[in-house]
Amino acid sequence: MRKFITPLPAIAVLLATTAVLFAAPAAVRQIQLANLAAQVTLAQATLDNSGVLNAIAAERAAVHDAVMPGVVHIVTTPRRNAAEAETDFRFGIGRAAAGWFWDDQGHVITNAHVVEDAFRIRVEFFDGRVREGQVVGVDRRTDIAVVRVSDVPGTIPLRRATSVPVRVGEVCFVLGSPFNIKFSMSQGTVSGLNRAQGGTSYRLRTGYTNFIQTDAAMNPGNSGGPMVNADGLVIGMASAIANVAERNRTQRDERSFVGQSAGIGFAIPLETVENVVEQLLDRSRPALAPDEPVVIRGYLGVELRDVDPVTARGEGYDGLGVRVVRLFEGSPADMGGLVSGDIIVALEGRETDNVGVLQSFVSVQAPGEPVRVDVWRSGEMITLEFPVGAAFIDPRGDLRAIQGSESMSQLEIERRLQQILRRN
Repeated sequence: MRKFITPLPAIAVLLATTAVLFAAPAAVRQIQLANLAAQVTLAQATLDNSGVLNAIAAERAAVHDAVMPGVVHIVTTPRRNAAEAETDFRFGIGRAAAGWFWDDQGHVITNAHVVEDAFRIRVEFFDGRVREGQVVGVDRRTDIAVVRVSDVPGTIPLRRATSVPVRVGEVCFVLGSPFNIKFSMSQGTVSGLNRAQGGTSYRLRTGYTNFIQTDAAMNPGNSGGPMVNADGLVIGMASAIANVAERNRTQRDERSFVGQSAGIGFAIPLETVENVVEQLLDRSRPALAPDEPVVIRGYLGVELRDVDPVTARGEGYDGLGVRVVRLFEGSPADMGGLVSGDIIVALEGRETDNVGVLQSFVSVQAPGEPVRVDVWRSGEMITLEFPVGAAFIDPRGDLRAIQGSESMSQLEIERRLQQILRRN
């Protein structure tokens, strides 16, 4: 008997298989959505129960709330006719920068390059008050200036990290007015210390300042703003950035800069700021020019150059340091036992990477106070200790030593300085 073969079972299987194939993507999608929803729920529960990021954010917000009221926005107006200068002052047109309150007497700290050649200085407080500032004193060698504003009840001086060491890797914050965007705060880390050269800034002149390097965003307008640590304590003052800047001629002040940060900023360390500001505020101090009090700096009396690594290795020394090329007869270094050819490795336990850094370390030492100097000489490390002397920049711009100051009292140094200036 002939058998009839029907395709119905095969068709049924095919249809079922096809249905599954078409249904599978939808089922997979449902599973994916369920997994995603579970993932979101788990993440939300983790955030709700942990709060670590909220705690970090709260700490950052606390730094802002504690520091920003002590920061000011500064706009300087160049010399022009009186009517135009008045208009610029009223509307805040000019070169923007920042500053911060040093005390409750209205003294504001900023950069020397911010206020030099300024005809009028507009100082805007965090609460919106605006006052005109008057220059108290500038020190162009360290790029530090003091400006005073009057009628300033309720000012909040910033707390300072005096004698607190700054460490590479610690969190820091920079506050200021980048690109004229007032009262901004950026966060970063301390990327390096003892930087002798600090990038580019408007007519920046360095000589006795080593820089704190940071990756916190700094741009034109941050100049003069404070750099603070995680406790809200000032550790430095913004001064320069690594930046290829262009001039912004769309504003009246043709010296205004536009450009963007290259991710490297430099700040003057607090140690230098405190040393210079205290002298700028000393109204008994003689002045070389109006608003330019004489700043006394620590002095060794040596001619120096950076170590040549090849030559140093031949002497058994393999590292950074500063070579003593010549000593001035009767100078503190000469009397203290340094000799030509010595390699100064550290001063007061701080490594002297290059000449600029050593000059900065010495400059903030109090005349008459002994300093410990680690020296590589004749194949061995020795330590010397002797007092530093005093020196100042004379009207010609030369460093001038006050002979015998390493054994003088501060009063005697001041008296001797007065005599030198009168003769000149």
